[in-house]
Amino acid sequence: ASGAVNASVTGAVNNIFVGGLSGYMRGTIEDARAHGDIQIILGAGATINQAFVGGLVGYGNSLTITEGLARGSISYSALGSGNMSYTGGLVGWINGAVTRSFATGEVEGGNYTGGLIGQTSSTVSYSFAAGNVSGIRFVGGLVGNHTSAAAGSINFTYALGSVERNSGASTDYFGQLVGFCNGGVGDAKVTNSFYNSSTSLLIAPIVGQSVCNSATAGRSLTNADMLSPGAGFAGWDFIGTDPEDWRYPTAFTKKGVTTAFPYPILYWAYP
Repeated sequence: ASGAVNASVTGAVNNIFVGGLSGYMRGTIEDARAHGDIQIILGAGATINQAFVGGLVGYGNSLTITEGLARGSISYSALGSGNMSYTGGLVGWINGAVTRSFATGEVEGGNYTGGLIGQTSSTVSYSFAAGNVSGIRFVGGLVGNHTSAAAGSINFTYALGSVERNSGASTDYFGQLVGFCNGGVGDAKVTNSFYNSSTSLLIAPIVGQSVCNSATAGRSLTNADMLSPGAGFAGWDFIGTDPEDWRYPTAFTKKGVTTAFPYPILYWAYP
């Protein structure tokens, strides 16, 4: 799918579902792309119950996404009264699984905002987010809020962009990789994952809620380290040819669209 999505909400609205490919989806998505910016403005005086906004899918109910890609900026601007918003570079809200997927655009939202996913209880693996992220509460470079307590729920992932609070926002639950994760003490739910300390403007731990951290959790890498497999990304495979292995391109082309990108890319997306 390609093309921009722009909408302005006025009056009283229950829920909205907006995605570059689909606003609401269940089942399976494989090898799917969405190219284009999304801008949703909740006008002054408008009221809304919940908003689900994603570069590929707004709301994923029992959905598995494999090899999903979203290019384009995502902006959910709430001038009126919005109760809950879930905004992600790939998907706003999902339960199911996300693997071998990535989003490259900047993401601006309210509560529950992530460079890849706004909120999820899913396993997220072999995926990354490249854009800067800003929001109000539960904001992460990769995932805004992760609600599963299962070990290994976030594995082989990274986030490149900065994580910032919108003006007047709460200071709660911001992280360069995950804003908040619901896990018990010692739960090793974040593994083999990294964030770019050179571009992360907010000084905060990799996971905003420290009970989800462990000795095997992700860590920070400088920008120089992220550009070299020998300096970082311990345990990642840059030699194999499986879809979840990695390569260092200077650009990648999919569906006729070429993007300059010097950071690790999944083998399935390698030129």
